[in-house]
Amino acid sequence: MPILPSPPNTASSSSVSGISIELMPILPSPPNTASSSSVFGISSVCYRDATATREYLKQLENKPKEQLMALLTYQNKEGESVGMIIARHRHATTTQAYLQLLENAFKNKKLTSEQFTTLLTQQNKEGGSIGMFIACHQDAATIQAYLQLLKNVLENGKLTLEQFTTFLMQQSKEGWSVGMFIAHHQDGTTIQAYLQLLEKMIENGKLTSEQLTTLLMQQDKEGASIGMFIAGHQDAATTRVYLQMLENALENGKLTSKQLTTILVQENKNGESIGMIIVAKKDNARTQAYLQLLKNALENGKLTSEQFRMLLVQQNKEGASIGMFIAGHQDAATTPAYLQLLENALKKENLTSEQLAILLTKQNTDGWSIGMIIAFNKDAATTRVYLQMLENALENGKLTSEQLTILLTQQNNNGWSVGMFIAHHQDKTTDQQCQNLKKIIPLIEKIEKTSSLLESLKLEEAIGELKNLLLFKNDIGITDSQKISLNKKIRNLISDFNSRISEQKTAEFFEFLTKVPDTSLFYISALISQLNLWTLDSTALNTVFLKLHMLPKTSFGYKEGQLALATYYVSLFSQTEKMFTASELLVFLIPAERCEHPMLGMGYNMLRNYFIEGNTAAVQGATSSLASQEAAPDIILKKVLKSLVLLVSNDLSAFRTLEGVLNQHRKDNLLDFYLEKTLFNDSSETENTSNFFKSSPLSLFPTNKSKKIHITSEQLQELESLIPSNQQHNDVKESIAVLINEFNKGSITKENLFEKLRNSINEGNPDYLFVGRAMTSSVPSASQ
Repeated sequence: MPILPSPPNTASSSSVSGISIELMPILPSPPNTASSSSVFGISSVCYRDATATREYLKQLENKPKEQLMALLTYQNKEGESVGMIIARHRHATTTQAYLQLLENAFKNKKLTSEQFTTLLTQQNKEGGSIGMFIACHQDAATIQAYLQLLKNVLENGKLTLEQFTTFLMQQSKEGWSVGMFIAHHQDGTTIQAYLQLLEKMIENGKLTSEQLTTLLMQQDKEGASIGMFIAGHQDAATTRVYLQMLENALENGKLTSKQLTTILVQENKNGESIGMIIVAKKDNARTQAYLQLLKNALENGKLTSEQFRMLLVQQNKEGASIGMFIAGHQDAATTPAYLQLLENALKKENLTSEQLAILLTKQNTDGWSIGMIIAFNKDAATTRVYLQMLENALENGKLTSEQLTILLTQQNNNGWSVGMFIAHHQDKTTDQQCQNLKKIIPLIEKIEKTSSLLESLKLEEAIGELKNLLLFKNDIGITDSQKISLNKKIRNLISDFNSRISEQKTAEFFEFLTKVPDTSLFYISALISQLNLWTLDSTALNTVFLKLHMLPKTSFGYKEGQLALATYYVSLFSQTEKMFTASELLVFLIPAERCEHPMLGMGYNMLRNYFIEGNTAAVQGATSSLASQEAAPDIILKKVLKSLVLLVSNDLSAFRTLEGVLNQHRKDNLLDFYLEKTLFNDSSETENTSNFFKSSPLSLFPTNKSKKIHITSEQLQELESLIPSNQQHNDVKESIAVLINEFNKGSITKENLFEKLRNSINEGNPDYLFVGRAMTSSVPSASQ
């Protein structure tokens, strides 16, 4: 069982309490020199109540400036001044009165900027200053009053930039600064006020990027910085404010990417960075804020891939990285967000395949990797996201088969691997996903080997490997998406190989592709490659068409095959200006419908032009009409054509009949055939596929007169849609249903039915198919 990364210690309790104790010396004994004014001042604030202390401060306002400075800077044996003792022992009202005394004296020129600086930077024997005591012992209002005092005197030009940064950077003997005390001891509102002060100073040019970096990187004796204290002791909102300050400074050029990286990779004595401390808090919001900072910086070019990698592979003394902390301590939403960050960085080449492999194979001192922790700790959905990321990286060439094998088989100190954890701790679906991933590794390995042989121009060896791959049987038991991915890789290999060989070898290889059996995993690639790489004669094209036509619609490569076929026909249309026949247009439209080809509209325009005008009006004319407003009759014609293409796509006899109807250029014949296929279609009335391209005399509409019409609501709605919108009233719609009912009762013949339906569709719109005005023909209506 794993020992998960321990939550980081931002500062051990002993160190924090040690500082607190060190900065709280035993009060000094009553002074023996009571005659001294300075000693009397310290005695007053040490041994008298708050009222007496405030009275004493009022008296100081009237002292000459030399005496005032002497009284305020006097330190006892422990190094404490009046201000330090007030800040440490008195309540807020008294401390604020002291701060007001300083501000008034400064305004009235009783204190110079040097004297003001001296007062605030004086330290006792343990290194504590007035500001540190205020940050440690006073309430939020007093701390904000102190910060406001600094801000005011700086903005009024009373302090130099160096004097201001001295107040903020000064450290006690334990290494604690004012900011650290605030971050550790105060609430979110107070630390946010401190961060806001820093941000204002940055914006106004009062802090340089170097000074900001130094301030944020200061560490106490345990190695903790302000950012680490915020991450470890403040709430999620305050942590996000800190991260936002960094991001703003980065975007505004106040921090360089190197400075940001330095701040984020800085470690305490336990080897923990700000990021590690954030993700160990088990708080989804703050972790995602940290990941968002990295994502934005990466996408905006503020982090290099090496800096990004450095942040993610950094490990603490126990070998745990940010990714391991996320996998071990975060919820199901945050771990996928981390994995998505990696995947996006990989896609955008902000992370190399080598960097990803290093990141994922890193192990802590117990031998645990990110993947192992996910597989042991997380739910099935998160584990599947991890496996999918690996698969995507493999498919896109971002992981090699060797790297993936290492990730799945790498073992921790107890001999457990990712695959073993999944098998024992995850559900069957997740385990199957892992097993499928393992199954494709040998094939990827062979593809990589073949590609390497091609790169080395070892063509004979490469063709041998490629042929063996093309004969690999489709019985591997992997998902369709994995089969599609493998086939894409094979097609790339085929294309690469074809570009490197002679014409004679090309002919031989083409012949081999035509003989790849349909039992092959890569059968679809053999067919698609013929379309993609060669100009086929009619026999070869018809053969590919038939093979693709016979593929089951549920086949993993069905849609890709139809897309390749339709695209091939589009290329033919663009290469020649010849008149295309109805048959040629139909063999494009059938696969185009099956794959929703982007040029589908062009195809129907060409078929429409052919039917109306007797020509295809060229591709350009067909496509340009798409942009114009189509008249209702034209829309009706396209609806009829589209429906017929779908109806005959799997009925080879009907395909030939439709071709004949289109060649007649008669609207009534076209509509009668549409009605025939809609109302009387019988899927069993098909011919063998081998006859698809053989012309044979067919009766126009063979009819079983005893057959009744069983129309669905969808079919009825489709018929109604052919009625012009200005005629779509209830009487006309109801008449369709009545006519069908009359036919089923034997009251009217099929010919009467078709004639009456045509009239319903034609009512008020005699030019409903645009054909009558364009062409005339002696061919009678099929129903006559």
